Amino acid sequence: MQALENFLAGNGYTFYTRESDTDDRTEEIFFYHSKSHKMWRAFPEVLMVDTTYNTNMYDWSLVQFIGVTSTSQSFCIAAAFVIRERQRNFGSALEKLKQMLYDCIEPRVILTDADQALMNACDAVFPNATKNLCRWHISENIRRKFKGLYSTEMGTDFAYYWKVLYQSPTIKEYDHRRLNMERHLIRDDRAGEFFISPDSF
Repeated sequence: MQALENFLAGNGYTFYTRESDTDDRTEEIFFYHSKSHKMWRAFPEVLMVDTTYNTNMYDWSLVQFIGVTSTSQSFCIAAAFVIRERQRNFGSALEKLKQMLYDCIEPRVILTDADQALMNACDAVFPNATKNLCRWHISENIRRKFKGLYSTEMGTDFAYYWKVLYQSPTIKEYDHRRLNMERHLIRDDRAGEFFISPDSF
């Protein structure tokens, strides 16, 4: 990790490390660039947190903190390498992220995947923010489920109807499209599969 710390120090990054309570092993490295800090303070309303697993030689998880501007453009706020996907590790990184917002409003909406430790950490550090699951992760889970259950053509059809559903502009329209979609999911007893009627939406 010394090489990473040297790189960060030489390229304008601010970084923090946390060692284990029982030994000198590093458990987290949290880092951000000054430009990202300014963006985060300008647009703190929405926070997206995504974790990438097992992509480096140390098998540490990379936690990415992403913000959204008023024109719906995303930007990297900060990142952290954590040795374990536990609430304590996520919470420590989130606390550093929160400290970057001194004298500034905190996130109103936080999007994560379904990692329970991460969700619990977000609740503890930002208790007043609305928490939602990331639409991309939901869609990927649905795609994997349907890929195993249905034919390729069926999976393509369902993907289309699902996209129409999650792009609903209002709650009322969402409820209408959901009921309409359910109405067109008809069980074919002979094949033992669901199929979707083309007369949908």
